[in-house]
Amino acid sequence: RGGGVYDIIFMDHMMPVMDGFEATKIIRGMGYGGYIVALTANALIGQADWFMSNGFDGFISKPVDVKYLDSYLKRLIMEKQPQSVIEEARLAARLRKEARKNEAAVNGGGVPALLAEVFQKDANHSKAVLRELYDKRGSMSQAYLQLYTINAHAMKGALANIKEDTLSDLAGELEKAGREGDLSAMYEKTQGFLNHLDKVIARFAKKESEAAASAAAGGAVFDKAAIREKLIEVGKACEGYNKSGQATKILADLANSDLPPALKEAVSGISECLLRGDFDEAAELAAKTAAGLDE
Repeated sequence: RGGGVYDIIFMDHMMPVMDGFEATKIIRGMGYGGYIVALTANALIGQADWFMSNGFDGFISKPVDVKYLDSYLKRLIMEKQPQSVIEEARLAARLRKEARKNEAAVNGGGVPALLAEVFQKDANHSKAVLRELYDKRGSMSQAYLQLYTINAHAMKGALANIKEDTLSDLAGELEKAGREGDLSAMYEKTQGFLNHLDKVIARFAKKESEAAASAAAGGAVFDKAAIREKLIEVGKACEGYNKSGQATKILADLANSDLPPALKEAVSGISECLLRGDFDEAAELAAKTAAGLDE
């Protein structure tokens, strides 16, 4: 992280010239109060107290288990952040990943189906927050200003990803006003922004509804066996932590397929689990959905 400030240090236990214990002692002596986690090939039962008494906050055995490493990052870093920061980071990560999904043009605007769906959910959430804060404009506290700024920032990125550049720019102006505490600009522009955002959300919702109606009218004919196989592949890819992006690719293909609403919703749920890094939950939901196709 910039400025030489680190949230966490992973320290090798056995190193040439200077071992991890000595290095940790020096770093602590320099005033570093963040987390230091040892990486060791010699982890034994009862070693926890040994590491903790020598300046470490924990240890991970080698070879490093990715899921165990991820649990440390979530527990020591993510869960220590304010909820507003966590939500903003999750939103930004989801949108970045969705923007990189397959480039198949849908909704008549070149927006991938999963990205369009994620946008609607997040836009409705941010719209509600911004509207509530706008209604409280007569008593805008510092906490309200921060929350307003975070949600305006989130909408700036989300709208840019669905190619709504003009409205994205307006969200950027609202973000700037929030950061600077420019209440007059916020009052002047927020209502207009929310009105236009409502129209964008409604447009996406209408296209999604039309697609669902079309699928229902046509009986939603689809190859159950083929989809079952794809879901099984998703489960296997999740067990390998989606290293090659295989699960992501399969889910993007399914999302752009002509599926019944319930199945499309299940695919969306699996995708959201994957975006959060909940591989076990994604695999479990994929298996459950595949099994449901036999009923």
